[in-house]
Amino acid sequence: MNNIIKKIWMKLLLMGVVYRNKYERLDTVYQIANPWRMDSEGEQYRFNEINKIIDQNVGHVEYLLQVGCGEGHQTQYLSKVSNNGYGFDVSSKAIKRAKKICPDAKLFVDELFTFQTGIGQPKFNLVVACEVLYYIKDVSAAISKLNELGEYCLVSYFHGEISTLDKYFESFSNIEKTLIQFNDAQWRILWWKSP
Repeated sequence: MNNIIKKIWMKLLLMGVVYRNKYERLDTVYQIANPWRMDSEGEQYRFNEINKIIDQNVGHVEYLLQVGCGEGHQTQYLSKVSNNGYGFDVSSKAIKRAKKICPDAKLFVDELFTFQTGIGQPKFNLVVACEVLYYIKDVSAAISKLNELGEYCLVSYFHGEISTLDKYFESFSNIEKTLIQFNDAQWRILWWKSP
């Protein structure tokens, strides 16, 4: 599929998806491989910068959970900062591909509000949710769920959503944040210790 057709197709599929819990549409996006172009230089830069933030502020972790792991592109990077990687995505197609490129990670088809840890299992040392908050209708509840699952949390979102999403973190007293940039692309990265 050429790039112009791919962009049009993605735009049509994602209409009405933002902040709506339209997970079936996200699964349809994965009819084509790598729909988000996660192998681009900008995404690779973002992955590396997030790993640096984790190394410098949380350290190497034993158990890491990635919310919205997609096809595993960032999962590969996160394996460098954790001993045991877990992840889930709403797309079975994406998880099937992710398992091929990240055979050591424990990957599942699930969504944030239904994902449960095992009975008696402690929190994950770190929960990472990159580029996923804008697909969830109740952002406040999503952040609460991240806090429930992890000792530390890290989220990222692209610059176009900063004015919408930053407000959900204003009341956090212990939050750290930065803005990273690659050419014209910018992302907000936030991390904190769960209450």
